[in-house]
Amino acid sequence: VTFRLNLTTFRKLVNAIGACGVVATVTVLPNLSTEWRTLVIVFLTTALSALGFQFCGFLDNHKDMSENYSGSLMMLSRAVASVVGALVPIVVGLILGDNISDSKRWHTVFLTLASFYVACNLVYAVAGSSGRQ
Repeated sequence: VTFRLNLTTFRKLVNAIGACGVVATVTVLPNLSTEWRTLVIVFLTTALSALGFQFCGFLDNHKDMSENYSGSLMMLSRAVASVVGALVPIVVGLILGDNISDSKRWHTVFLTLASFYVACNLVYAVAGSSGRQ
């Protein structure tokens, strides 16, 4: 079997597909009308499905870099992700304040999330590698 892409390029491509799917859906979501509940659910499901591509991207990268220490690498990256994930409700609370039904503030929340996602994907696209360490 011959592969046309090396492993690093494949991981970056699949990760970018997943990130673009999440960014596209998260950018569209705040612009949807509240009457379109079914479409909102479809977009949320699409965003979560796009995350599946990323499991073949950066999340499998730990095994490629070091089979012996992939668990330790995964633990370190998940610890950082957990800290960032714990900060998200605090930041959203600061943006929304007391008015949680303000659509403009929710728009800001979703665009901030999309911007953060693009920035993180760019860092991985530039600095990520699947080479053995």
